[in-house]
Amino acid sequence: MKLKFYLILLSIFLSSCTQNIVKIKNEKAGKLVATHYLKQSGIKKIPIDEETPPQSPYMQMLEDASGNRILTVFNEYQYAINIYDYDREIQIGKIKYEKEGPNGIIRLTGGYYFINMDSIYVYNSNMPEVVLTDSTGKVKQRISLLIDEREDWPYYFPQYSFKTVNPILKSETN
Repeated sequence: MKLKFYLILLSIFLSSCTQNIVKIKNEKAGKLVATHYLKQSGIKKIPIDEETPPQSPYMQMLEDASGNRILTVFNEYQYAINIYDYDREIQIGKIKYEKEGPNGIIRLTGGYYFINMDSIYVYNSNMPEVVLTDSTGKVKQRISLLIDEREDWPYYFPQYSFKTVNPILKSETN
């Protein structure tokens, strides 16, 4: 009896997989030509200390006033942003943030945006707000992302999750 049931179930399953197959025609098939190629030209080794996570959820490349390439990496172990000279492959600085007090950022989750060393926007996810800081970690301005003071705001407002692949961006108007 069980064998008949399994045979019927198997036949229904096999017949359902072969009907109504939708075929999508690719209009561009064979017509697109690659214009760029990725080619490995070398290996970049940035030394990190034992207090830096081997994988960071957030990093940003920038250029200083002299044209040097700078790599910034969020260090969640130290609640800081590590700063590296990308070409010389050395650490050149670190911005440590406080969790409490007037310069406190309660929950730094990794999202930040460097305009320059005196203007760094950092996302404080607990408030939620974007905080303008400088290279010493001093808070210059707090910009609330709340429209009004609702206690139930987590149910109505989006939760931001910044990573290197979805960074904070500066708009043309701000």
